[in-house]
Amino acid sequence: MKNKNKNKAFITAFIIVLILTFVSQASSQFNRSADGGSKFYFDAVVFSGGIGSEARIDFYVLVPYQTLRFEKANDVFAAKYALEFIFLDSSGNKVLSEIVEKKIIEKDYYLSQGGGGSFDYLQKIFELAPGVYRAKIKLIDKLNDNVFERSRTIAVLDFNKYDFSLSGILLVSSIEEINGKYKITPHVSDNIGNLTDGYFAFFEVNNFSGLKTVDFDYEIIDGNNKTIFKSDRVTAKLNGFINQRYLKIAALPAMATGSYTLAIAAYMHINDIDKQPDEILAITKRSIRYAHSLGGSVRSDLSKAIRQLRYVATQTEIDFIEEGATSEEKQERFDEFWRELDPSLNTERNEAFDEYYGRIDYANKQFKSYTEGWMTDKGKVFIIFGQPGNIDRREYPGDGRVMELWQYLNNREFLFADNSGFGDFRLIRPFTVTEKYRYGR
Repeated sequence: MKNKNKNKAFITAFIIVLILTFVSQASSQFNRSADGGSKFYFDAVVFSGGIGSEARIDFYVLVPYQTLRFEKANDVFAAKYALEFIFLDSSGNKVLSEIVEKKIIEKDYYLSQGGGGSFDYLQKIFELAPGVYRAKIKLIDKLNDNVFERSRTIAVLDFNKYDFSLSGILLVSSIEEINGKYKITPHVSDNIGNLTDGYFAFFEVNNFSGLKTVDFDYEIIDGNNKTIFKSDRVTAKLNGFINQRYLKIAALPAMATGSYTLAIAAYMHINDIDKQPDEILAITKRSIRYAHSLGGSVRSDLSKAIRQLRYVATQTEIDFIEEGATSEEKQERFDEFWRELDPSLNTERNEAFDEYYGRIDYANKQFKSYTEGWMTDKGKVFIIFGQPGNIDRREYPGDGRVMELWQYLNNREFLFADNSGFGDFRLIRPFTVTEKYRYGR
C-alpha cells in the first residue's frame, strides 16, 4: 500500500540530461506552402507531481528557423517569437495560460534561413489538477506577426488514487549512458516513420505498492484496434517510489502510413516456481504516426535530387532549377517545384514528394545493375507507374535469358529481357516510355 507518511516521492538516480538533435524526418516538412501545415512541433507528456501534488505536464517545443523571420542588425541575424500556452477544460473554459518570449541570435545567414535543419527548442513544465484538457500552443513571430497554432487533448490522471501507475510516454530517438547518467534525445513528433533503427519509450513508474519486481511489454495497435505487434516481456527491478524506465521499441518495416497507438503494460512478475497467473498492474498509451519521408536524405545531395527529377519534370523545368545562382536559390526552386505538385497543401506531408522519392529509394534497392537502380529500365518504369499488378517471369535455361512481363490494371504491359544473366534487364516492349510520374498512379 501507499506509504502515507512520506511527504514526497523519492526520485531514483536515473538522471536525464536533455540533448536535442534535429529530427531528420521533420526537415522535409519545413519548406511548405504559405497555408501553414506544421510550422512547429511539440509533444506533451503527463507525469506524477509527487504525493499530494497536481500532475506535471512536460511540453517539448521545436521551432524550425525557417518558420521565423530573421532581420540583420550589427552583423548578426535576429528573430523574436512568443509561445502562448493555453489550457481549456472539458467545457471550453480557460484554466491556465502563459506566454513565453524568446530571441534568437545567429551569426550565419545560411543557418538563419534553416540551413542544416537549424531550430530553436523549449521545454516548459506546468502543473494541473486531474481532468481532460485541450492544450493549445500559439507561435507568434514578433517580426512579421505571423501566427501558427497547434493543439491536442491531454488526459491528466489522478496519480495519488493509485498504489501503482504509469506516466505518459515520451518518445526518444536515442539514449546514451555517460558516467551513470543518461543522455536522451527526445523525438519531438508523433511521426516515427524515419526512425529506421527503432526508438525508445521513456516513462515513469509510480510505485507505492511495495512491489520490488514487475514485468513490462508493449504493443502497437492500428486504427482498427488490431494489435500488429506485441513484444516479449522484460523484467525490471523497482527502487523507491518513482522509477524512470525506458523500453526499446523495434522498427516495423511492414507498417503502412497511418495512425497507431503505442501501449505499454506493467504486470505482476511471474513466479518461476509456482507459475501463478500474471496480473496487469497498469497500462499507459500514446498516439504515434507512421509517415515515412525521405526528405532529409534527398536534400542532403540536392544536385542528385535534381537529376532524379527526370521522370517527373520536363528538361526545361530541370534546367530552371539548375540555373539557380546559389545553392539556396536552387533549393528554393526545387521546393517550389514540389509545392506545385503537393496534392494536400493543408497537411504536413507532401505525399507526391514522398511517393516519388520513395519509389527511387525502392528502385535503388531492388533494381541495381551496372548502374544505380533508379537509372535502370525497370527503375524508370517502376518510378513512373508504381508496382505492377502482376509479374510474369520466365527463364530460358538453353541460352540463360530471363524475361519479365510487368502487367498493370489498365492493360499496360512492359516486357524486360536479361540477355546476360547478370540481372541487367532492358526494356524491349515498348522501346521507350514518354509518360511522366503522376501522384497516385
